[in-house]
Amino acid sequence: MVLVDSGASHNFISSKLATALELPITQMAARKRKIKLGDGHKVLSQGVCEGVKVNLGSIEVSVDALVLDLGGLDVILGVSWLCTLGQVMMDWKTLTMQFWSDGKSITLQGQRKNMAQNCYLNSFLEGRQEGLGGDWWIPQIEKANSGMSMKHELNGVLHQFATVFQDNIRLPPERPQVHYIKLFPDHGPVSVRPYRYPHHQKEEIENIGGA
Repeated sequence: MVLVDSGASHNFISSKLATALELPITQMAARKRKIKLGDGHKVLSQGVCEGVKVNLGSIEVSVDALVLDLGGLDVILGVSWLCTLGQVMMDWKTLTMQFWSDGKSITLQGQRKNMAQNCYLNSFLEGRQEGLGGDWWIPQIEKANSGMSMKHELNGVLHQFATVFQDNIRLPPERPQVHYIKLFPDHGPVSVRPYRYPHHQKEEIENIGGA
């Protein structure tokens, strides 16, 4: 999954992906490794992967990306990549991002309802892995509509293997991105008394409530 973030100054790649692809990581000076997130926290990058090739469907781009724990994301394309595009046209109504590359018009299509495998642009909430700020976009490859014949074939398969494709009545599995409420390290559940008023105010509140 690739994010295009206009609020990120640099490009980033997931440390898990860099390890899985065995990409060479170039070390940097300590001061350059500090990454400030949108919530003000600072984290250390493991280094930089140079010349990372990213497939955006109709085009393939090559970028230098800082290695960082991105949670469920694979790559973040920031301003260092966006500034190479020149003029970019954003249409918030149709959720499209259009720019020119090598004389060709490239369009990233936003998420629409009832889309299965598609190219979509979606805003994310602030969090540990999304806390870089700015506008967030997720480009993915959109597959062409295969027509009604494919729908009939799928219906036949679904009926034939109904036990496999039955509705899941269990709880959904854990997601790689969890929008959690941050507490202090090793801090227990929040426990606060229901009222913290002086005794004379408490009596007055009880009188009003009983009136």
